Amino acid sequence: MLDGDMEGSGGPPVKPLEKKVEVLDLKDIEKEYLLLHAKLKLLQKEADAITHISGKPMSAAETITLLCNVGLFDLAIQISKAFGLPLTPIFETLTSWCMRLSQSSSYSIAQDDALTAAAWDWLDSNETGSQQSAKELTSAEQAWRLLQRYLATYREAADSRYHRCVATRLLALGLTLPTWLVGAYKVVNAPELLRLYIDFDLLLPAAYLAMEYIDAVLGSGKEHFGLKVALHATTPAVWLPYTELDKLLVLLKAVQMEPTYAKLYQDIHAKLNGYFETLQRVSIDMIRTKLQVANTNI
Repeated sequence: MLDGDMEGSGGPPVKPLEKKVEVLDLKDIEKEYLLLHAKLKLLQKEADAITHISGKPMSAAETITLLCNVGLFDLAIQISKAFGLPLTPIFETLTSWCMRLSQSSSYSIAQDDALTAAAWDWLDSNETGSQQSAKELTSAEQAWRLLQRYLATYREAADSRYHRCVATRLLALGLTLPTWLVGAYKVVNAPELLRLYIDFDLLLPAAYLAMEYIDAVLGSGKEHFGLKVALHATTPAVWLPYTELDKLLVLLKAVQMEPTYAKLYQDIHAKLNGYFETLQRVSIDMIRTKLQVANTNI
């Protein structure tokens, strides 16, 4: 029956078809392109991936997980940034890869076992930022270089969450933190690093870090802790992490039967006494300065 006949016969009116138009801005198009590009990269990288990604659209989070699994970290970061997602899964996965390579029985250059051979494959897919030739470094060294570059590149001001992510994963497996990681963490958030050491019952590095930090607050090596100023009457206030220091002293006191810990306990106490003496002197100087300014303005 024709529409005209239906209307004439008193039947229900036929509504015209509505066309829905979805307007995408440039950012949306870029996001869709990134996901499609990632899908193609995954298919090229791993033939088995087709069973996971064909037939249905993948979310950004799912795509990032698959990219990390095959070592395409640069692309995973690019997608995370585009969708406003945290980089935590990327740092966790890359840290695990670094640990596996370091602990591998084959720790030599370029041609090795299956694990190392696979590592060179995914390392070549990322920009490590290393000035050295790949032939001069092991796959483990290249992987650590990549992790180090990511931490330096994607660190936001006063944000240590990725440093904490990497350090926590390493400490949880009983591994020593690399020197470069400790140095970077001290600049970003030394009190948090001290707290991590204490939480993992690593009293020796915690004690040394605590004494270095006290020295930095007093002006010796403050640049290594990201401090712009030291304790002084004419500068903004600089404070110590008292809660962490108190907890550390309690733990050291409990193991004072060990000569090493007994000495560290005494050394920290001595440095704290020096700090409080300086703090008292600075406070008096500040009061005097304010009184002088007030008298001058009268």
